[in-house]
Amino acid sequence: MDAERILAFRLARVGLAGRAPGGLAGAVACPASDFHRDAGLLAVSARRRRLTRAAYDEAVDAGDLVVAHVVRGAIHVLAPDDLALYGRALVATDDDELAKQIGRQFTRITTEHGIAPTAALAEVTAATKDALAGGAALGKVDLHQALRERVRPELMPWCKGCQSHHVAPMLWRYATVEAGARLDAGRRYRLGRPGRTPPADEAVRRFLRWYGPARPGGFADWAGLRPMTELEFTKAARGPADPVASDYPWGTSSKAGLLRRVGPDDDLVQAGAADESRLTDSTREALGASYYWVMDLAGSVWERAVTIGHPRGRAFRGTHGDGMLRDYGLATNDDWPLGDHEAGGYGYRGGGHYERERERARSTTARELNPHSPVEWRNYGSWGGGPRGVAYGFRAVRTADASR
Repeated sequence: MDAERILAFRLARVGLAGRAPGGLAGAVACPASDFHRDAGLLAVSARRRRLTRAAYDEAVDAGDLVVAHVVRGAIHVLAPDDLALYGRALVATDDDELAKQIGRQFTRITTEHGIAPTAALAEVTAATKDALAGGAALGKVDLHQALRERVRPELMPWCKGCQSHHVAPMLWRYATVEAGARLDAGRRYRLGRPGRTPPADEAVRRFLRWYGPARPGGFADWAGLRPMTELEFTKAARGPADPVASDYPWGTSSKAGLLRRVGPDDDLVQAGAADESRLTDSTREALGASYYWVMDLAGSVWERAVTIGHPRGRAFRGTHGDGMLRDYGLATNDDWPLGDHEAGGYGYRGGGHYERERERARSTTARELNPHSPVEWRNYGSWGGGPRGVAYGFRAVRTADASR
């Protein structure tokens, strides 16, 4: 996979490989930024033939295209059915997470005044809905004035730019998201029809569809997760139990009882009682499940993990992603290894299902340990040079909150 192929993939995915006929909603199946006004019009024009400003404005006013703030606060052009997906579905419901999501100013205000972040957002959301009720259409200035009349003063800091008190910028933007508000062609806020809020994991699938091939670190940062370390890989396999010599993730040193395995043609083969719905401690060995019932720590793909065998890996502090990415979809966490071939810091554990014929020719050990390898086997534990491909996978994780 080279840069030209990745670019071609992305252009094809977002409909820029060539203008096509079709509905406008389909043109923004991958949302287009409208942070700078008319950027959305330009993007949709690049995806659909013969689109005029008048036709675009008419579609926006009719709701056939939805222009709205999404979860990060920036304005995007969306398909009507996606307003809730890129809005409400991704808003945190936990106070600590919501404070981090909306930002520092919001965190400071709610902390200083002892207001729960979720309560603050709910208050401004209710005020926004009330201000826009009955088909009202309000510009930004008028909406701020309406919120001043409905929101407690503690949530309205002084704004140097407009020389007035108003609801904190990211808070009122998130409130429009929660309220399901959209913008018309005149840039006035109206209540939209966001519909039922879908599961948030649909946004993950969309991310990988539109912006893939994604780097593991980029996806983990975007999702608020982090890479797994090889020590966590070992812990996930063995749990607190004392290790058995040459043990596999299912807790024994034998593969004889494994009924769920990779067959000669590299497909998953299940035999006998290998029914994952019946997973218990007593069926772990048959299903290949770890102490914590984690599946496929051996026998699937090589597990990419932060290694202890490289200075870059040992500098890893376990910081979580924050949803923001650098150029080219790279993670912003400075303690994370960069990945692929750059600078080291990753390795591979667990065993993969590929090129077994080559491995058979090399050694008896390789034949026995590919694709299922013991937990202790780390021949590639400090080698992070594996290219992105079918043989290499990764798990993104998150540190549990010790206070809960």
